[in-house]
Amino acid sequence: MFQLESAIRDWCDAIRDSGCEDEASIEELRDHLCCEIEQLQERGLSEEKAFRSAVAKLGPVEDLAAELHKLMGYITDHPWASNEETSMASKITHGEITLFTRQVSTMMKAGVPVVQSLIIVADGTDNPTMKDLILQVRDDVSGGQSLTDALRGHPDQFDDLYCDLVNKGEQSGYLEVMLDRIAIYKEKTEGLKAKITRALNFMITVPAVISGILLLTLAPRFGIGLLLAIAAFYLACRQVLRQSQKVRDRQQRLALRLPILGDLFGKSCIARYSRTLSITFAAGVPLVDALESVSGAAGNVVYCDAIEQIKKDVSDGMRLTASMKQTAVFPNMVINMVAVGEESGALDAMFDKAATYYEEVVDNSLAGLNALVNPIIMSCMGAAIIAMYLTS
Repeated sequence: MFQLESAIRDWCDAIRDSGCEDEASIEELRDHLCCEIEQLQERGLSEEKAFRSAVAKLGPVEDLAAELHKLMGYITDHPWASNEETSMASKITHGEITLFTRQVSTMMKAGVPVVQSLIIVADGTDNPTMKDLILQVRDDVSGGQSLTDALRGHPDQFDDLYCDLVNKGEQSGYLEVMLDRIAIYKEKTEGLKAKITRALNFMITVPAVISGILLLTLAPRFGIGLLLAIAAFYLACRQVLRQSQKVRDRQQRLALRLPILGDLFGKSCIARYSRTLSITFAAGVPLVDALESVSGAAGNVVYCDAIEQIKKDVSDGMRLTASMKQTAVFPNMVINMVAVGEESGALDAMFDKAATYYEEVVDNSLAGLNALVNPIIMSCMGAAIIAMYLTS
């Protein structure tokens, strides 16, 4: 039987065995681990699942020891200390989780039991870390856990919304249908996010490269200094954003005020909001619980704050439409569609239509933006080539 205190002691011993003898640092790490375990247990995880998830979040013991004592290269024999298992969050992409969901759904629709479906999907997975994750879920389900509980043991890959929807599917007896809906939801939301990211990367990277070439060609000494200064400024900004939630919130608020792009960001948030509420309502999730799930999926602090206020208003008895109108961040078209959905009892269908509409609007906006920017970029490339030719 799993003993939490014994496992924590073994984990601390593994750090000592890695070469770290600083007891104060080890004790600090132990306290941090215990806090992580308590938080996971509050979310319903068992002691063993909470321990393994907390250790996975902290990272391999050899990396912790290396950070404390600058020691590298030691590999411990403890099962929770291996790199493959404990660095899952950094090695498994959202796309792989979406593909996993689609594959399991397809297998179960064909009549394959869930355990056998997991085995088949794991055998066809190229990523060894993803394969280990699927096999861990398979082992938990084979051991008597529900699929929901097995997935909750990996919160970095399967968030609360994902697990809640799977739970609804298991309770209703239509798990394969719910997995199909989750796969569609993730394909649409991740696809929208990827399109915006690709477009922005293209519009930022290409002009930056062209500008760098021009600077290095026309004024090499000045260009090198300027590029180094820009690179240092960029890295400093990234570090500040990573460490400060307040700065990230301010950056997200400013993003919505940008000309052209701000409108694009706002519409993508509305699309994600509508898509998430559509799938949660279709699954039979109560309104307040659905709003709890959607607040983390909005993608911008302005909309997260608005959704939190809507959740509070709805809990106090206010209609969803009235609360959305008070926030002043949702367009009248969305509010009118929600009003129709409330009157007709078809909120899931109305949110689905709103999500589809705004996804198409974002797609069209990106296409128009690319059509506007591409000629400018091509002109800049021509200017760069001419400048290089004239200075050679």
